[in-house]
Amino acid sequence: SNGEDLEEFAGAGLYDSYPTVPAKEATIDYAHDPLVNTDQFREQLLEKIFAVGKKTEAAMGGVPQDIEGVVKDGAVHVVQTRPQIL
Repeated sequence: SNGEDLEEFAGAGLYDSYPTVPAKEATIDYAHDPLVNTDQFREQLLEKIFAVGKKTEAAMGGVPQDIEGVVKDGAVHVVQTRPQIL
């Protein structure tokens, strides 16, 4: 457990992380990223994320989920899901 299942505790930062390789610093310019500057792109992406969330929740018996994922080349991938503690 990473502590996220502790009652009333999100768990983020509970344990230290140790990188296996040295960190590399880089400047990232998001000015031309469509997520930042294209309303239509954002709307389409949010629709995809919403659809994946609804499908994931349905697959888990309709129980609300805490879903973590990644978007790669326009596709939404679920990395992990667990019941949402309300």
